[in-house]
Amino acid sequence: MSSRRTRLAGLALLLIGLVVLPFTIDSTWVGIVTTWIPIAVAGLGLNLLTGYNGQVSAGHGAFYGVGAYASALVVNYYRGQFFFGIVVGAAVAFAVGIILGLPALRIKGLALALVTLAFAAVFPALLGMIDSVTNAPNNLRITYKIPNPRNPSVMID
Repeated sequence: MSSRRTRLAGLALLLIGLVVLPFTIDSTWVGIVTTWIPIAVAGLGLNLLTGYNGQVSAGHGAFYGVGAYASALVVNYYRGQFFFGIVVGAAVAFAVGIILGLPALRIKGLALALVTLAFAAVFPALLGMIDSVTNAPNNLRITYKIPNPRNPSVMID
């Protein structure tokens, strides 16, 4: 029972630290850490796939890109909130994973890696085909401005 209390106390301290930290450190470090977080999430997903399942995914970045593009499109063009964009990005990446995964369900090993590699190779071309939506040749950027949490009178990108 004591180890469970220790884990819960550690989790509570981590959550408190994550809430308090952005308001106490320099804005440069906040930007650096918020750049690391999505990369860490992608790394955790790849670790789950390869480490625990023993499967090889050469196209993991393409699935990550599908979710990122969907999230950015929601925030930019539909003036959605960031958290809503994250939910939509996760749902779209999940749907694309299901669409690609169902036909590849019985494939194992190298053949599965080749299917995901093919998706990774086709993904940039698919973005170019719908460039009126994705703005793929010019790089999609999130241009929706929000108030700075530290100084609400200042708008940030």
